[in-house]
This record gives sequence, C-alpha cells and structure tokens, in this order.
Amino acid sequence: MPILSDIDLKEAIKNGEIQITPPPTSIEPASIDLSVGEEAFAASGNEIIKLSQGKLLVIPPGEMVLIITKEEIKLGNGIVGHIGLRSYFTRKGLVLLAGPQIDPGFDGTLHICLCNLSPAEIVLSYGESFCTIELHRLSNNAEQPYKGNYQKQKGITSREIDDIRERRGYALSEVIKDMQSIARDVSSLKESVEKLTTRTDKYMLMFVSSLVALVIGIILKLFVFK
Repeated sequence: MPILSDIDLKEAIKNGEIQITPPPTSIEPASIDLSVGEEAFAASGNEIIKLSQGKLLVIPPGEMVLIITKEEIKLGNGIVGHIGLRSYFTRKGLVLLAGPQIDPGFDGTLHICLCNLSPAEIVLSYGESFCTIELHRLSNNAEQPYKGNYQKQKGITSREIDDIRERRGYALSEVIKDMQSIARDVSSLKESVEKLTTRTDKYMLMFVSSLVALVIGIILKLFVFK
C-alpha cells in the first residue's frame, strides 16, 4: 500500500475518495496536516474545554488530554489512513496515545489522546496544526468498511470522559505535582537546617569567645595583677 503523494491526495480529494471539511490548508508532500478542534478534555479536569471560545489548552507535565480535530474526515472504502503527531510537538515532549489507524469508510472528526512527557507546560490553541495523516490506497475496497462507535461523531462524549476518568488511575501529572511538592518541602527543610546551623555556629562562636575572654581574664588576674 504505497503512501499517497501530494498529487495523489489532491486527485483523491477532487474525485471524492477523500473528503475533508473544511478543506485542508496544508497538503504536505505525502501527508495532510490537521488542526485542533472546538473541544478538549484533560484527564485531571472536570469539564470539557471550549477551545473555539478563545480558551487555550494548557497541558501540564504528565497530563493526558483528549482533543478532537477541527476537520471532519470521510474516507472511501478503498482508502486507509494513519495518524501521526507533527514533529514540532514531539520535540516538545508530546506523545500520541490514540490508535493510529483511520479505517476505510470512516466518517467524522478524529479524537486523539496526547500526553505531555516534558517537564514544562505545552499550550495548544484552536485551529493550530498539531497532527498529520498519511493516506494509502488499498489493493481492493474493504468488504466491511468502518461502522463503529465513532462513526459521524463530532464532539467529545460522556462515554469518552468516563473512559478517561476510570482508566487514568493515579495520573502521571499528579505524581509529578506530588514530587514537585516533596522537592519544595525538602528544599524548605534544607534551608531551615542551614539557618539553624548558621545560628548555632554563631552562638557557639559567641560562647567560645566569651569563655576564652573569661579564661584570659582569670589568668591575668591570677598572674599579672596579683
């Protein structure tokens, strides 16, 4: 199954084998870039984030998020796709957790899980290109094209939210937060010990100095001023 080139992609879009709404703004030499859609959901959050209303998706270290694509994809029975993350974001520390294949006959938005494995926040905005799809033409049309639960799905569903909440367990983001909290506590304790040590050294120096002065005074009184 050869990957469709930019020429092949444009031809397949023209003849209806591949339908993308709104039309793609970036067709690469052998892929099509897709952008961040209207909604997102973070595993540690409580509500769907409406990115189309101007909100940013801030992904803390260790956080898992679900993002839908702005584009709706419809593939003919002879086309299969594979999802990837733009290299720009992989270099930042994002990894793609969703199933990588788009089955022949699929129709709807793509729902993609990402996880931030970097030590810093990563921010995504509505309409920003973040993933890419490679498309292949099958040697024969699929006998049973896709008719699963995600067919014609657009927004994030309560089922997806429940799946993320039930399976996330003790989120990596929470582990990182706890480790950062422990690190801060250790640092604070270290500073307190250092201050205490400094004060103790100061008081010890004062005590020793006073003791030495007292001894010198006694010696002078006994042997010099007797």
